[in-house]
Amino acid sequence: MAMPEKQRGAVLIISLVLLVAMTLLGVASINSSTVNLRIVGNLQSQKDAESAAQEGVELVLNSANLFMNPPNSAFSESVSNNRTVVIEEVTCRSSVPAQGYSATMTLVPEDNTWRVTASHEDPDGASVRVQQGVRLRQLNGSCP
Repeated sequence: MAMPEKQRGAVLIISLVLLVAMTLLGVASINSSTVNLRIVGNLQSQKDAESAAQEGVELVLNSANLFMNPPNSAFSESVSNNRTVVIEEVTCRSSVPAQGYSATMTLVPEDNTWRVTASHEDPDGASVRVQQGVRLRQLNGSCP
């Protein structure tokens, strides 16, 4: 068996370079996955806030009393998962006589357009404001 006269250590240098490259690749992928996880968490918080605000709007839309006597100021409603939604406004935007009724009728309903605005701020910092319009057929004079 012949022994090499001079060892240069090329294998050691190449393996160290490859080890450094693999370490950098591993650190980069960990950082990338951490950033992606934060992005997904923020999107989930935003969607939860949107869901809560929309649920608040739907609570208002299901309450006929709020359209008969709209509140003068903002109020809070509790929705699912112990979340609180602030109903900022319930206002009548326009009113037109309903179609298909005779002018000689004593009681002609109106088609009233209402705007409902709700907002929710998540404990994680996500906040959202939702506005929704709805047209309701109501008795004449229901739109203040």
